Amino acid sequence: MEPLYRNILKKSWEMLKKFKWMWFFGLFAALLGNGGEIDILAQYKKLTNAPEFLTNLRENITVFNPSTIGQGLIESLGDSPFSVIIFIATTLIFLLLAIWLITVSQGALIESASRIDTNKKVDFKNAVKKGQEKFWPIFGLNIITRFVLYFILVVLAMPFSVLYLLTDSSIALTTITIFAFILLVPIAIILSFILKFAFAYVVIKNQKAIDSFILAWRLFKENWLISIEMAVILFAINLGISFITITILAIISLPFIGLFILMLLIQNVAGVNAIIAISMIIFLVLILFVGSGLATFQYSSWTLLFQKLLTGKRHPKLIRLISKKEGK
Repeated sequence: MEPLYRNILKKSWEMLKKFKWMWFFGLFAALLGNGGEIDILAQYKKLTNAPEFLTNLRENITVFNPSTIGQGLIESLGDSPFSVIIFIATTLIFLLLAIWLITVSQGALIESASRIDTNKKVDFKNAVKKGQEKFWPIFGLNIITRFVLYFILVVLAMPFSVLYLLTDSSIALTTITIFAFILLVPIAIILSFILKFAFAYVVIKNQKAIDSFILAWRLFKENWLISIEMAVILFAINLGISFITITILAIISLPFIGLFILMLLIQNVAGVNAIIAISMIIFLVLILFVGSGLATFQYSSWTLLFQKLLTGKRHPKLIRLISKKEGK
């Protein structure tokens, strides 16, 4: 049988090296999660944070006073209305710009990987154009999947949340945590797979958001084991790259730590500030560089897998190993 994952990973790596302008899209796509298992783990952390959230809510609910908040807002507007309005407008503009960049970048990465895989002409401008065209379906799918996930969370946790808020019962918190682990984490992972395929249906097959979600669910059902195997492989790559990145950061930090201690001993405040600023810049640049590359690689790999799954029946690695063993 033809290797499946090996060919996908090799081609994704070649794209990463040859089409470096794709890293720009990867940089913004990584802000939402790199399209892989790190994003799934982030969802897991959010889901299992329910006890902490409820504890804080219960502690603050008695002192919550809407009129006080409203009065504070009115006073702020009265003291410096122009500054408040400028702050709110600026925050809103940056938020909308970030949403636009992230969503367009997701579509652009999928479009680029798809066209490269099929030997079609592709460039930065065309990728951006496709991402803009598919902004609303991709944005809608992001919203739909998160709404479904948190709707399930609310429905399952509501009775126990109310019980905890009323009685401070530790049993209720334990129950919520168990629900999050047993039910919600698998659901989050499945939705993550469906979302990847739905994006591809929107961008590559020009399907509508809802139709793409339904088609993606069917594709996942037929290839659930392949999806899991692909996720495990990409997760292992993420772990390896993360370990290498941490090691590099540790090595780079050694001379800065020495200089920092020296500046403290001679009480050079300017030197201390300069070392902190330089080290933070290096740290940020390296993290953005690695995150951008990983996101680009992840989106490319899932796009190539999607196209291979549509071209015909594919067999999971586990099944191929079992068949090979039995053949002997």
